[in-house]
Amino acid sequence: MYTSVNKDVLNRLKTVKGHVSGIEKMIEQDQNCSDILLQLGAIRSAINKVSIIIAEHYALACYDSAIDNGADPKEVIRKAIQAVIKSNG
Repeated sequence: MYTSVNKDVLNRLKTVKGHVSGIEKMIEQDQNCSDILLQLGAIRSAINKVSIIIAEHYALACYDSAIDNGADPKEVIRKAIQAVIKSNG
């Protein structure tokens, strides 16, 4: 199912892809390191935002599933939080 969350995440990932391509060109053209670092910061920020969007969506989906299936919502949320923590290394 193509949700608005998926559309937002895909758009953000396409932006990241564009930034990466831009950085490749900057390196090939031997551009200023500070400009390259600025672009790397933009990528990091975009990836962090994607992680937050997906984590929020995952937590809400887990909670809804717990309610629908009679599971303990606290335990389901606890597992969702652990998954988010693991994803952040």
